[in-house]
Amino acid sequence: MPTSTEFIPLAEYVRRLKPLLPEEAFDACPSKLFVPFIHFLLLTGAYFVIRLNDHWSVWLLCSFLIGHCLACLGFFAHELSHNAICKRPRIRYALEIVCWGLNLVSPTIWRRVHNQTHHLHTNDFGDPDRQFLTSEASQVRLWYSRIFYPNRKSSKWNFGVRFHFVAYIVRNTIAAYYPNRTKPTLVPAKPDYTRVDRITVSLELITILVLQLAIFNVVN
Repeated sequence: MPTSTEFIPLAEYVRRLKPLLPEEAFDACPSKLFVPFIHFLLLTGAYFVIRLNDHWSVWLLCSFLIGHCLACLGFFAHELSHNAICKRPRIRYALEIVCWGLNLVSPTIWRRVHNQTHHLHTNDFGDPDRQFLTSEASQVRLWYSRIFYPNRKSSKWNFGVRFHFVAYIVRNTIAAYYPNRTKPTLVPAKPDYTRVDRITVSLELITILVLQLAIFNVVN
């Protein structure tokens, strides 16, 4: 048995934990598809209302509805990526492309950063989600943390923290194109990306761009 200071490999952790949980804990729950389907209908309807109406108050109300639906679809995509809703890879990936794509997120970036790296290295040196260490301090990282992380040195009126996820996705997407183990200054840790990963990410970003252009054409 490992001591309290040793890390248990993920495969060993799963092997020990799985027999202790009921089998239904690992079942997919396709019934959860109903709620995001409703959000998708509301989202589509809001886009067409904006197209058909030119009053700013209607646009504002629709914008709030769109923002809410996009956030809900993002949470749905998170569950989807963990195989909690659909276990068929092709169907799951198609849904991820739409739900993550509407939020400008590459499914491959999310899977590599969140599922395969963050959950494996939670709060250790290899975690892409961790804060910067004192030994990593620099002016750029200091200001980034003050703007996008809630902390005692930031103003309580700092609205930058509400855009943390946007900065998080942008920095991790850029990091995917850095060669080997190199990474941007604002990325605490980076997963390893293969050439195939980078090609897949590029194709996903092109698909997302096409999707966003289609939305732009709908509302104009």
